[in-house]
Amino acid sequence: MAMAMTFAPSRRHNGCESRWLSECSCSMQASGDNEQHGVMNMKMQQLAAALYLVFAAGVAHAGGDADPPPSFEPDALDRDAIIELVSDTTTQCRKEKDGSLCANYFTDDGVIKRLMYDDGARRDGRWFIDDQARLCILWDGKIKPLCFLIFAQDDGSYNLIKNDRHITTILGTEDGNTRGL
Repeated sequence: MAMAMTFAPSRRHNGCESRWLSECSCSMQASGDNEQHGVMNMKMQQLAAALYLVFAAGVAHAGGDADPPPSFEPDALDRDAIIELVSDTTTQCRKEKDGSLCANYFTDDGVIKRLMYDDGARRDGRWFIDDQARLCILWDGKIKPLCFLIFAQDDGSYNLIKNDRHITTILGTEDGNTRGL
């Protein structure tokens, strides 16, 4: 059903009250339920006009060349930045689940050595950057690596995020193996 919509002040048109005049106006010339059809026709016209206005406002708002809204989410470090951050570096870290402190030494050839400060426990493994620019650590004896996106913080620390959860924080870094790991 094609309708040509025109907005007009409220007036009677072919026997019904309407603000919309169209080619298919609410004509009531036949039998008993014509009044019902006239009201239905008028409601369809009003609905069509409202949808037109919403669509027109959306197109006008889109603007075509409008810049996207600014993103307040920080960007994760890229591959080169991660390598620069950890390669041949000792990091001071905090595990977020319990607040325990540790030191990790990342060699420049992909070996990692960890020392937990509270109990002196040591752990060795391999580190690498995967194809999603995540720092991955495969601890000896494990078959699945832990992979983290790294986000720099305003205070100079770095948040390590796994599956949208903050797992570990790098509190600081020192060049070389400063803890004898």
